[in-house]
Amino acid sequence: MNIAIVDDMEADQLRLEQILRQYAAMNRLELHIDRFSCGEAFLKDYQPFRYTLIFLDVFMDGITGIETAETIRQSDEDSALVNMAYVER
Repeated sequence: MNIAIVDDMEADQLRLEQILRQYAAMNRLELHIDRFSCGEAFLKDYQPFRYTLIFLDVFMDGITGIETAETIRQSDEDSALVNMAYVER
């Protein structure tokens, strides 16, 4: 399974990646995880249907996670998008 994490907070990227890898190990799943620090960097590398699951931080400098999601949906309706808006950091 290909997963993308798009978040401007590296600590949050690493924390989520750790959780996903632990889950994958417990359930014998193979994951490929790419991390991006902003929506622009993700969209520069993005190819439709490349990711099964995309985690998007809503509040990022530059384009927001919502704007990134809107761009993704123009060419890919299959990837699951997960909103990563946090109440506390």
